[in-house]
Amino acid sequence: MSTIDHVTIRVDDLAAARAFYDRAFELLGDNGAPGERPQYHPGYYGAYVIDPAGTNLEAVFHNRP
Repeated sequence: MSTIDHVTIRVDDLAAARAFYDRAFELLGDNGAPGERPQYHPGYYGAYVIDPAGTNLEAVFHNRP
């Protein structure tokens, strides 16, 4: 049986990424505050939390100008 280490949820804007993080942080815990991640590509904006199974959950917006 395999495990999932990372799940990405594509969102439509920065507000959705922040809302995901704010709510999930209350329930699960931080694994990376909302912010730009230029190491991936220009315009990459993500927010990360960890679920109880240890899966990294990410909300990402790719089109930040």
